Amino acid sequence: MIGIEVIFIGVIIMANLIEVNNPITNTNDQKLLDSNLIIKNEEEFLSENDKETINNAPISAIGDDPISISGNVALAAFCTHGSGIPGDPYIIEGYEIDASTAHGICIDNTDAYLTIQNCIIENGSFIDDNYFFGIHLFSCSNVKIFNNTVSNNNNEGIRIYDSNHITISGNNCSNNGMTQIVGFITNDGILLESSDYNTVSNNTCLSNFNDGIGLQRSNFNTVVGNNCSFNNKEGIEVESSNYTIITENFFLNNLEDQANSFDSNNNQWYNNSNSIGNYWGDYRVRYPGATNDGIIWDTPYEITAGVFDEYPLVMNDGESNTPIVAEIHAPIAINGNAELASFCSEGSGTSNDPYIIEGYKIDASTAHGIVIDHTDAYLIIRDCIIENGSFINDNYFYGIYLFSCSNVKIMNNIVANNNNEGIRLYLSNYNTISGNYCSNNGMTQTVGFITNDGILLESSDYNIVSNNTCLNNFNDGIGLQRSNYNTVVGNNCSFNNKEGIELESSNNTTITENYFINNQENQANSFDSNNNQWDNGSIGNYWGDYEVRYPDATNNGVVWDTPYEIAAGIFDEYPLVMNDGENTGNNGPFSGFNIPGYPMEVFLAIFAISTIGIIISSKKHR
Repeated sequence: MIGIEVIFIGVIIMANLIEVNNPITNTNDQKLLDSNLIIKNEEEFLSENDKETINNAPISAIGDDPISISGNVALAAFCTHGSGIPGDPYIIEGYEIDASTAHGICIDNTDAYLTIQNCIIENGSFIDDNYFFGIHLFSCSNVKIFNNTVSNNNNEGIRIYDSNHITISGNNCSNNGMTQIVGFITNDGILLESSDYNTVSNNTCLSNFNDGIGLQRSNFNTVVGNNCSFNNKEGIEVESSNYTIITENFFLNNLEDQANSFDSNNNQWYNNSNSIGNYWGDYRVRYPGATNDGIIWDTPYEITAGVFDEYPLVMNDGESNTPIVAEIHAPIAINGNAELASFCSEGSGTSNDPYIIEGYKIDASTAHGIVIDHTDAYLIIRDCIIENGSFINDNYFYGIYLFSCSNVKIMNNIVANNNNEGIRLYLSNYNTISGNYCSNNGMTQTVGFITNDGILLESSDYNIVSNNTCLNNFNDGIGLQRSNYNTVVGNNCSFNNKEGIELESSNNTTITENYFINNQENQANSFDSNNNQWDNGSIGNYWGDYEVRYPDATNNGVVWDTPYEIAAGIFDEYPLVMNDGENTGNNGPFSGFNIPGYPMEVFLAIFAISTIGIIISSKKHR
């Protein structure tokens, strides 16, 4: 019998500002487990003072030395805004701090109300066994850490120690601890240690050396709505920590486990009052027979032995709850129009009635998953799952490979976890690659083979590459080599080991409305290439590092006023604002971001710097 595996495509990412209804207090531990979490909009979340102090300007990093404050008196002396009470907190904001010689911002032994917001802190290091964090709270309470970029530190981004009633929300805590320190094993985006009754919400914690978020000996905390993905260990790790609610978080492609819990009790990985759990990027792989009602999967997700998310959330593309039904099939190789006509049972190969190849799940470990060569008949390849492309005896196997083809549409496929290219076009013109998920390709380096991209066009002209998700590939998200007159639009090219998009000896190409976030070498690159347009005269691309590179730039809510330089003399003249719909400044790492090709009203949102949002609300628990 032919095996059938149901795989649901959809990569969402969410980032609405989240508030806890019925705040947890020391007098009633059970209230934590019964509290009703409500995702609200920014206006509802912020205090009146927050609304006044957070305006539409970008982060204005004024540049200063590290800040160290001990006690309420020193805090009052330092702050020029606020009076330290609930409705009028002290404010520390707008600093750009190099933490290579001290903690970026260190606050200890305070209980006055304080907001730390709109700061950029990086380069936390260590000297003579002193470890410097981005933001460090020691024995504090009543602090809100909001809308900061705390990235590229060798240790923790944000560390909370022996501190209670703290809120950490809307921060970008990514790429921390990326230089391993011998004997120091945390290196998380956010770490709570011996700290209780805190809320960690709507933060983006990506590509940290250890965990996205860590809890050690910390109890009665709430961790909700965070994006904890692409970390070297777990998205969230709970160690010797109890009575914590962990819900509506997004876990994708963490290297050891999506999450972990040990020596911990009475934690809830879901909100019992409204039956909402978390988004798990590997859910369909682990539970291929599970079904869902469009919101919740019917099979609990096991985090560790005996610990479950009882209500794992469906990653929905916002259009259809119908999953791809993939029939297991051997690799497909077709040469010429006659073989194509013989293979396909649907279509006649004309523009109005193309041939169809669809719904196959293919293991590409012994051959290209799908290879089509020397055809010009009209063909659609769609709804396939292709993985494990490898190499044998110097033969490199790709997920989908077109050789000397035209009139092919490659649509809505998952082409992931291949050792070489996900999709490769060679000597192929007038093709369309749209809505595919081309991630985690080339992750095992092939000696002497240096492409390993999500999508590669080589010597191929007049093609359209649109709305694809190309994440975490060994080299580039999308590569063009000796390819001209192509259009690359609306793709998410993020978290790749080299560039999001690289153009090499490729000319007369238009590249617009793409997302570039946290690519390791450059967001994009172009060399030995001419007459390419990185904007269309009014609309450019979204650049995840824009505000770090141009902290003084302003915007009109749509476009920044300072061009983004891609390479020497090459500019995106109209870089786009990553906007959450309300604040045209920086509001965390994924403001207004969705994954092109998988339109969503959700969190990533993933895959982008703070909120597009699903608004999930529920009635107060009775």
